[in-house]
Amino acid sequence: MKKYSLKIVFTLAGLIFGVLVAHPYIMLVYYFTSPDRGHVPGGGSVFTALAYAFSSSMLPMTLALSFFCGVIGFLSSLLVERNRKLARMQFAVQRQEAVMGSLQKLLSVLSHFILNSTMVIASSTRRLRSKVKGMNLPADFEETLKGIEQQAKKNEEVLKLMQENDYLECVENADRSMARIIELTRWIEDRISSHEAGGNARS
Repeated sequence: MKKYSLKIVFTLAGLIFGVLVAHPYIMLVYYFTSPDRGHVPGGGSVFTALAYAFSSSMLPMTLALSFFCGVIGFLSSLLVERNRKLARMQFAVQRQEAVMGSLQKLLSVLSHFILNSTMVIASSTRRLRSKVKGMNLPADFEETLKGIEQQAKKNEEVLKLMQENDYLECVENADRSMARIIELTRWIEDRISSHEAGGNARS
């Protein structure tokens, strides 16, 4: 509704400008540039020339100028709407860039702490395995250690994937629905699987 009201206001302003400003201005220009002011429509004075611009005999010219100025007003409203739309788009782009920059910084900070903890877990697991070597331990103890190492490695791979640009592009327009969260989780798992498959193929 605001879009149409802006067009209406600008068009009406153009119509009124044509009647009250443009036409009298043309009459003044004609009056001052005419070599024989006695033959100027409305008489020989400035005021009569201005008054003659609003007479019924000048109605065709008044309507023509009013229509022309109305068209200019309508086109001006389109230009204003276009500039407003571009300004909104530019603001949205700047806001997205700011959000993505903040997200990258946040991921960098989180990655630093989580990767450090992952390295500590992996190192502690190796030390624990070396200390208990030769001891009589439950059968599932080694599997438990392997599970811890695999989960730590997976966390490291997830953090590395989250710092990639294609993941940030997926998150950029993401909503908060559970379906979207599941979709992003599957995307991460697929990327990890492809990395593992590539590593196995090279080995």
